[in-house]
Amino acid sequence: MKTIRKKLRSDRGSSMVLALFLMLVALMVSHTILAAAATAGQNVVQQRESQQAYLTVSSAAETFRDSVLSFNGDNSFRRMVTTRYKDASQVEVLSTQTTYTTLSGPFSKEVENGLKYLMDFGTAYTKTCTIQVEGYEDVSMEMTLDKDPDFSEGKYVLTAVFSNAVPGKPIPEAPCRMKVTIRANTDDLKDEAGQDENNVWTRRTVTWAFTTAKMERADTAKKGAGS
Repeated sequence: MKTIRKKLRSDRGSSMVLALFLMLVALMVSHTILAAAATAGQNVVQQRESQQAYLTVSSAAETFRDSVLSFNGDNSFRRMVTTRYKDASQVEVLSTQTTYTTLSGPFSKEVENGLKYLMDFGTAYTKTCTIQVEGYEDVSMEMTLDKDPDFSEGKYVLTAVFSNAVPGKPIPEAPCRMKVTIRANTDDLKDEAGQDENNVWTRRTVTWAFTTAKMERADTAKKGAGS
């Protein structure tokens, strides 16, 4: 220790070199400590943001699942087709009118539009939209309603994928994704017939029923892309 002090107080060139070397070592150690602290802080922020994204996306998915399962009973979606004929032979059709009931609750319009489209055109309905709630991160929803390939006629499957990767905004490296799959059917059919002072009419009512739901998580966009 005395030797080091002696050399530091010396006016010789080697003492200056030693002093500079010690300063360099101190700077390197300080830089390493600061870099480690910055990395740790960044990791904490990323973990907090990832947790917040998961909570927001999973909350949207749970709300969708619970809302769709409530579209039963008095809040069921019904399609009524009324056909009027010239006489009781029911050969000459005068008019056909199609009416729908209105759903109520979160995501009711999106599901209602999908059901109408599928029943009118018989092909899959897809919808992508952004869910915005003040104070929370935006969530995107990709909804698909189609015939269920695993079951017979009259069986359907509603799929909705929720993600914090919103179109038009920078995509995080590992966005959170939640997938909700809900089975549905139209087994409840009701046929009516009658006659008024003008003509004979028949009415067929089809009622939708949402039965089982499954919610699962895909941790990253890369994993979710293959699912």
